[in-house]
Amino acid sequence: MQLWEEMALAREEAKEEGRTVNFIVLICKKLKKNKSVEEIAEELETDFAIVQDICEVARPFAPEFDENKVFEAWMKRKEQ
Repeated sequence: MQLWEEMALAREEAKEEGRTVNFIVLICKKLKKNKSVEEIAEELETDFAIVQDICEVARPFAPEFDENKVFEAWMKRKEQ
């Protein structure tokens, strides 16, 4: 792989990570408002299973829901 291809891949991975963090931020904000998994999935118009998975990872971080820690924990869970 050439250097420009590696740089393009790294940029794309960074964008994807940023989108995931933003998604987790939205979910954590809704958890702080005591919304259910069903409500969150419906409001964000996304797959219930993904929201449920993130919520399960986020709950131990309540009530602050540090989004960066939730992201790190969720990424580790996905790797397993």
